[in-house]
Amino acid sequence: MSFFIDKHGRRKSPIALAACGAALLDLAVYFCTAALLAGPLYRAVSFGGETITSMLHTIIITVISTLLCCLLFLLKDKRVVPYGFAGLAVILLMFCAAAWMLPVCCERSDLFAIPSIIPVQLMVNAWAEEMKLVPGSFTHGAKVTAIE
Repeated sequence: MSFFIDKHGRRKSPIALAACGAALLDLAVYFCTAALLAGPLYRAVSFGGETITSMLHTIIITVISTLLCCLLFLLKDKRVVPYGFAGLAVILLMFCAAAWMLPVCCERSDLFAIPSIIPVQLMVNAWAEEMKLVPGSFTHGAKVTAIE
């Protein structure tokens, strides 16, 4: 007997698999929306200080992403959408747990080490070395930094 076929030869409804797929699709939508809107929002929307502007950008991106993810309600099985959002919360908790377990030692007391930024920094360093960029130099307005 197959995992997806019942004893009568009909396809089973794998809600867990559909919810996992919806969670991964939601994650992709959030990442793509943030990647596409971060630049235009930075140039177009400014409100008070940097912190308030950053919070406003985050809220705008989140609302647009959530509305796009709610298009999954057009599917035949409506249970996929809330399970997909719950799966997205589980993925977020897994990322937070993985970032929390990273060993980070910061020798300077005036710096606050953010463990979740280290994998991103490693990717930036690898990319910078590939592109033969010098850490600390500015190219096209972006600064490439090095891990000490």
